[in-house]
Formats: sequence, structure tokens, C-alpha cells
Amino acid sequence: MRIYNREYRFRLTIGAAAELSKICPENDIGKIQTMLQKDYGTNVEFTAEMAEIMSRAHEMAAQFESGEKPVEKNTEALTKEMVLALEPKVYYELQKEVYEAFAQGAKTTVEVEPEKKTKGEKK
Repeated sequence: MRIYNREYRFRLTIGAAAELSKICPENDIGKIQTMLQKDYGTNVEFTAEMAEIMSRAHEMAAQFESGEKPVEKNTEALTKEMVLALEPKVYYELQKEVYEAFAQGAKTTVEVEPEKKTKGEKK
């Protein structure tokens, strides 16, 4: 997503999930939906923090993937302050993208192969 003339992406990594859990009720990421259903102000603040965390996670993962050593405080990531300075139309686009990235990262896929039958075994 293009914001302030720069492309930003979001990713749910294990580190991002750990950070997000710290801002959820009872430090439980399973209760993230509770935060997203709160009043407008709380939702906006939470989403801004979520965007910052997941932007930072994407930048760090991308650096590892490219072979670079990630910098401790990545200045390429979107910040909460930058999110809060957005116009509503852009904010809602960002919100959608962040929530979709979270949902995509939170999916668990398990592929199960059919059990192989041994000779003489009945179904």
C-alpha cells in the first residue's frame, strides 16, 4: 500500500504476534477481536499500533529474506504517528490491508495425507 509516497507492506510474524498479544486484553492474541469491536477511538489507536507492529515485522522479515542483517530500529516501517496522521479514506484502506494481512498470517493449514493401508489390512 502506498502511503506518504512510499510502499508499505504488513506481515504477521511470530514476533508481531507476541507484540500484538501484549496490547490485547489479558495479553491474549485470541482476544484481538475484542479490541477491534471497541469504540471508534480505541479501535483507531489499536489499529495504528497493529499497523506499526506488522509493518516493522514485514521490514525485518524482508531484510532476513534478502540476506541483509536487520537493523534494530527499522526506520523504513510505518509508525503509529504516521497512521494517525492519515486522512480517513486512506486510513480505511490501510485498516483493510492490515486486517487482511493479519487474517492471512493467522491461518493455519494442515495437509493430511491419507493413511497407507498395509497388506491384509481392512478398511
